[in-house]
Amino acid sequence: MHGKRVEVNLYIDCGDKETNKKWFDDLKGQQPEIEKEMGESLTWERLEHRQGSRIALYRAGSIQDDEASRDEIKAWAIDRLLKFRKVFGPRIVNLVG
Repeated sequence: MHGKRVEVNLYIDCGDKETNKKWFDDLKGQQPEIEKEMGESLTWERLEHRQGSRIALYRAGSIQDDEASRDEIKAWAIDRLLKFRKVFGPRIVNLVG
């Protein structure tokens, strides 16, 4: 999707491309459980030609819109960031461990 959009993401980049891709693949292998815990589908971007990888949620909108839209977008982003932390936090600890 192009144009105005907002995203919340987990960007995987420990400084080593091979490790990044392994961690992404390990998380991707848990996709059904992760998306069930998140309560929605995520966008899984391995980014083959880049060092890092990304797991994201996107939605239409812009923080440059009117104040009511901006407040709704901020609430959406905060909610999703907290879910990302809850769902991915323990998994990241296990990957790095």
